[in-house]
Amino acid sequence: MLLNPSSPIPLVGASGAISGVLGFYLIWFPRNVVKVFVFLFPFYIGVVRVSATLMLIAFLILDNLLPLLISHGRSGIAYSAHIGGFLVGAAAAWLMRRKGAPSSE
Repeated sequence: MLLNPSSPIPLVGASGAISGVLGFYLIWFPRNVVKVFVFLFPFYIGVVRVSATLMLIAFLILDNLLPLLISHGRSGIAYSAHIGGFLVGAAAAWLMRRKGAPSSE
């Protein structure tokens, strides 16, 4: 809504909430490692272990920020909602950690 307040189409959906969970995960579990399936046929097909921090930053930039900038917000996909959800989730995790909520570390 902040990026396009005159839009008649509401940008509400579960994907922004999922991005919020990913932002939260980034703050609370920055040292975790995730398994990623890589399919670069015919060169490489397999599973690699990648830092969760690297994967989530790549998700934010490659899957949301760059498409938002390239499409100028006219793609029909709520990239700004994804980015906003991610940032709000990260901020909520940071605030909870700061107030002394238990975490995995």
